[in-house]
Amino acid sequence: MLTAVAQGRLSAVRLEELLARNPRRIFNLPEQPETWVEVDPEAEFVFPEHPLYTKCGWSPFEGMRLRGRITRVVLRGREVVRDGIVLNYQKL
Repeated sequence: MLTAVAQGRLSAVRLEELLARNPRRIFNLPEQPETWVEVDPEAEFVFPEHPLYTKCGWSPFEGMRLRGRITRVVLRGREVVRDGIVLNYQKL
């Protein structure tokens, strides 16, 4: 999705609507205080073939050059992901 933003096919505002606001509205989810995702929109990488954390073991994105990378996730005030590493996921 961040690649589509970088290519101008999707705006950042529309991305937020699709991935945050609309799911919250559709499923009647409450606002999560002190919760956010930080991204580096300029980061580029090639989607790896392995390791994949999928049941089928493959992805249509394998080998694609993509833009944008999640750098940090804070959930209810607790940092849970930093630079692609899950730090703490128990009792969230």
